[in-house]
Amino acid sequence: MNNPGPYKKAVTPRFGPGYLTPMRNFFLRLNEDDEARAEFLKNADHAVVKYGIIDKLPGITACGHADSNNLRTLVLPPAPPPAPPGAKSAGLGLRAAAGARASTNVVFFVRANMVLWFTLTEALWGEYDDSRLAPSDRIMLNAFRNPQFKARLLSEPAAVMTEYGMHIPAGLEIKMVEQTEDIVHVILPPKGNLEDLSHLALQELVSGWCWLRALGEPSLGDIKN
Repeated sequence: MNNPGPYKKAVTPRFGPGYLTPMRNFFLRLNEDDEARAEFLKNADHAVVKYGIIDKLPGITACGHADSNNLRTLVLPPAPPPAPPGAKSAGLGLRAAAGARASTNVVFFVRANMVLWFTLTEALWGEYDDSRLAPSDRIMLNAFRNPQFKARLLSEPAAVMTEYGMHIPAGLEIKMVEQTEDIVHVILPPKGNLEDLSHLALQELVSGWCWLRALGEPSLGDIKN
């Protein structure tokens, strides 16, 4: 029996078995090619453009991180913008406004992040019941609202996550980094059976926004079409 690696297999692949996007090809290559892996870690900004993952984004730098079986790098997304005047109702209109006000780096790996971005924006604008949010989302929301809490989250992520009821596996170190207006973090997962992951699940890992995925818990990428 094959070793399943550090990640749970997705329930249903998002694409047919022969379909690989440039992003997926890139990370599968890094999973097997130590030279390409070293190149990514030395200059992620150059590597993601060289291999066709993204076009060079003006004024934005890609920062690469390598996880291991004992380390997970999680990303705190940038705070949504203030609510525009007249934003009184949730739904498509509010979501359109949120999308229009999202900076370029927010929509990096858009399919993995946009649902979370909309949810956090609606919650921050007072259009969503905070109690319905997952613990990880409530942590993010509190970080947007409270600078002192945000500072502690960045310095003591495991302690904060535990206080919110999130399970941190024994021996696993958590590093929290912040995505800003000019820095996008790209996470290189530990070597494992990444080909078993759905396209969306892989995006969740490399973007660093999906903390549940990084901790090996079910997430959006495991939901059937």
